[in-house]
Amino acid sequence: MKLYKILTFLMLSMVLLLTACGGNNNNSNSSPSPSASESGAPASESAKPSEEAPAKKMKIGLTVPTLGNPFFVAMSKGAQEVAAKYNAEVIVVAADHDLAKQT
Repeated sequence: MKLYKILTFLMLSMVLLLTACGGNNNNSNSSPSPSASESGAPASESAKPSEEAPAKKMKIGLTVPTLGNPFFVAMSKGAQEVAAKYNAEVIVVAADHDLAKQT
Protein backbone atom coordinates (compact mmCIF):
# COMPACT_ATOMS: atom_id res chain seq x y z
CA MET A 1 0.00 0.00 0.00
CA LYS A 2 2.90 2.32 0.81
CA LEU A 3 4.47 1.58 -2.59
CA TYR A 4 1.15 2.43 -4.28
CA LYS A 5 1.07 5.84 -2.56
CA ILE A 6 4.66 6.58 -3.54
CA LEU A 7 4.04 5.63 -7.18
CA THR A 8 0.86 7.71 -7.27
CA PHE A 9 2.73 10.70 -5.85
CA LEU A 10 5.53 10.30 -8.39
CA MET A 11 3.10 10.04 -11.31
CA LEU A 12 1.19 13.12 -10.20
CA SER A 13 4.47 15.00 -9.81
CA MET A 14 5.49 14.02 -13.34
CA VAL A 15 2.15 15.17 -14.75
CA LEU A 16 2.42 18.52 -12.98
CA LEU A 17 6.02 18.93 -14.11
CA LEU A 18 5.16 18.18 -17.74
CA THR A 19 2.19 20.54 -17.78
CA ALA A 20 4.28 23.30 -16.22
CA CYS A 21 6.92 22.85 -18.93
CA GLY A 22 4.31 22.97 -21.69
CA GLY A 23 5.00 26.61 -22.46
CA ASN A 24 3.01 29.11 -24.42
CA ASN A 25 2.23 28.21 -28.05
CA ASN A 26 1.91 31.68 -29.52
CA ASN A 27 3.07 32.37 -33.04
CA SER A 28 6.55 30.95 -33.23
CA ASN A 29 8.23 33.98 -34.77
CA SER A 30 11.99 34.05 -34.67
CA SER A 31 12.07 37.63 -33.40
CA PRO A 32 10.04 38.86 -30.44
CA SER A 33 7.52 41.58 -31.14
CA PRO A 34 8.42 45.00 -29.77
CA SER A 35 6.41 46.27 -26.85
CA ALA A 36 4.45 49.50 -27.01
CA SER A 37 7.17 51.41 -25.15
CA GLU A 38 9.86 50.27 -27.59
CA SER A 39 7.88 51.08 -30.74
CA GLY A 40 6.82 54.51 -29.50
CA ALA A 41 3.10 53.78 -30.07
CA PRO A 42 0.63 54.12 -27.22
CA ALA A 43 -0.57 50.87 -25.66
CA SER A 44 -4.11 51.35 -26.99
CA GLU A 45 -2.92 51.48 -30.61
CA SER A 46 -0.76 48.38 -30.38
CA ALA A 47 -3.57 46.38 -28.77
CA LYS A 48 -5.92 46.88 -31.74
CA PRO A 49 -6.28 43.94 -34.13
CA SER A 50 -5.10 44.56 -37.65
CA GLU A 51 -7.84 45.90 -39.87
CA GLU A 52 -6.50 44.01 -42.89
CA ALA A 53 -7.31 40.52 -41.57
CA PRO A 54 -10.91 39.50 -42.36
CA ALA A 55 -12.86 37.83 -39.56
CA LYS A 56 -13.32 34.12 -40.12
CA LYS A 57 -16.82 32.75 -39.81
CA MET A 58 -16.96 30.11 -37.09
CA LYS A 59 -18.87 26.88 -37.72
CA ILE A 60 -20.67 25.16 -34.85
CA GLY A 61 -22.05 21.64 -35.10
CA LEU A 62 -25.13 20.70 -33.08
CA THR A 63 -26.55 17.20 -33.00
CA VAL A 64 -29.93 16.56 -31.43
CA PRO A 65 -31.76 13.27 -30.91
CA THR A 66 -34.73 14.36 -33.02
CA LEU A 67 -36.25 17.45 -34.57
CA GLY A 68 -39.73 16.06 -33.93
CA ASN A 69 -39.54 17.25 -30.32
CA PRO A 70 -40.35 20.97 -29.83
CA PHE A 71 -37.62 21.28 -27.19
CA PHE A 72 -34.87 20.34 -29.63
CA VAL A 73 -36.38 22.54 -32.35
CA ALA A 74 -36.33 25.51 -29.95
CA MET A 75 -32.80 24.63 -28.89
CA SER A 76 -31.55 24.64 -32.49
CA LYS A 77 -33.34 27.92 -33.28
CA GLY A 78 -31.86 29.50 -30.15
CA ALA A 79 -28.38 28.34 -31.10
CA GLN A 80 -28.79 29.82 -34.57
CA GLU A 81 -30.00 33.15 -33.17
CA VAL A 82 -27.05 33.46 -30.80
CA ALA A 83 -24.60 32.37 -33.48
CA ALA A 84 -25.87 35.13 -35.76
CA LYS A 85 -24.76 37.68 -33.13
CA TYR A 86 -21.21 36.33 -33.22
CA ASN A 87 -20.84 35.87 -36.98
CA ALA A 88 -21.04 32.09 -36.70
CA GLU A 89 -22.87 29.37 -38.59
CA VAL A 90 -24.72 26.55 -36.82
CA ILE A 91 -25.11 23.22 -38.59
CA VAL A 92 -27.93 21.22 -36.97
CA VAL A 93 -28.19 17.47 -37.58
CA ALA A 94 -30.95 15.22 -36.23
CA ALA A 95 -29.90 11.71 -35.27
CA ASP A 96 -33.41 10.23 -35.27
CA HIS A 97 -32.77 8.59 -31.87
CA ASP A 98 -29.73 6.70 -33.19
CA LEU A 99 -26.78 7.16 -30.81
CA ALA A 100 -24.22 5.97 -33.36
CA LYS A 101 -25.50 8.48 -35.89
CA GLN A 102 -25.47 11.27 -33.31
CA THR A 103 -21.92 10.47 -32.27
